[in-house]
This record gives sequence, structure tokens and C-alpha cells, in this order.
Amino acid sequence: MSQRPGPSGQFSVRAARPTDLPAMKELFDQLDELQRDWRVFRPRAGIREEYLAEYEQAMGRDGAAVFVAEEGGAGSRVVGMCYAHEVIPSGHSNDRAVELSSVVVAGTSRHRGIGRALVEA
Repeated sequence: MSQRPGPSGQFSVRAARPTDLPAMKELFDQLDELQRDWRVFRPRAGIREEYLAEYEQAMGRDGAAVFVAEEGGAGSRVVGMCYAHEVIPSGHSNDRAVELSSVVVAGTSRHRGIGRALVEA
């Protein structure tokens, strides 16, 4: 989708594929850990599996998008992800909005513009 230079090498952003799910699971776990200290409510049991199923179902579905960032060229590895889907935020209107969630970049790859590139995608 797009190639971008970063301070420590190239990364690219593309639509996620089902083969990315194991890496996305690891990223979800990192996001869970990052959010742990400021959560008001404890996540319900099975939430990770629900989200992973939602990501997989959203791949290629109209009104939804799942993107990953990868680095390393040949033999690249997934280092970031985000999920977006269309919502109708008000019962008083049919106007649509995009809800963006699950934006996370692996700890070793942060501060290089990867998160921004995922959101822009």
C-alpha cells in the first residue's frame, strides 16, 4: 500500500490478511498490557478471541478495514495494526462515521511514524 522511510529502516502499510492473525494476536496482547493500568473496567473473558474473529471477518468486508504495518523487506514482520469500521453514531441521524480502534505498534518499532501511517491508511 505505501512504503515509508523510518529512522531505523523502511516500513510499509497494507491491508491485513488472515496469515497476519498470529502477529495481530501478539500486538493485541501488547495493547492489552499498555491499557491495563488505566482501565476502569476489567475486560470480559474471551475478549481477545472476539476481537481476533472481528478482525478476520472485517478483512475484505465493505465498511471495515484492517491494516498492518510491516518492516524488513523480504521476510518482513508485522509491527503494527489498526482496525476501522463504519458506524452510525447517533440514533437521530443516518450520518456515518469511522470508529478506529486497536491501533498499536510493537514496542521495538515505536516513534517512527508507523502509528500515524496506520491511522492515515
